Amino acid sequence: MKMENFVRRMEEEIRGEDDVKKEELSCPEPISNTPLHKKRKMVISPCNLQRRKCVAENSTIEKKESTFMSCRKCGKKLKLTNNYNCRCGNTYCIMHRFHDQHGCTFDYKTIAMAKLSAQNPRVMGKKIGEP
Repeated sequence: MKMENFVRRMEEEIRGEDDVKKEELSCPEPISNTPLHKKRKMVISPCNLQRRKCVAENSTIEKKESTFMSCRKCGKKLKLTNNYNCRCGNTYCIMHRFHDQHGCTFDYKTIAMAKLSAQNPRVMGKKIGEP
């Protein structure tokens, strides 16, 4: 019997604390019904206007080139996932990605030969001299 009374009291205390917490956290009425972006008004002082004019006069507006990439051979518009940069410095599509398909000007043979000769030096044995 004592244990049941103790449990009931504990439950009542816990429920009472939760109700108090909910009352503290809940807002009885909204602060304002109008959205924040409608409340803000652009206030431009004469100093700010003068600064903007100075900045506009001093800076030059340059036109940006188109941001999309296209295949140098066929002109196809390329996405980020299907473009290939060649050693000649151009960007190509999947069909023209290999050097023999787009008439590449980069000399692969000389570079490969120089790389091989650097990695594999010639080994020369001692010559047998006459006795």
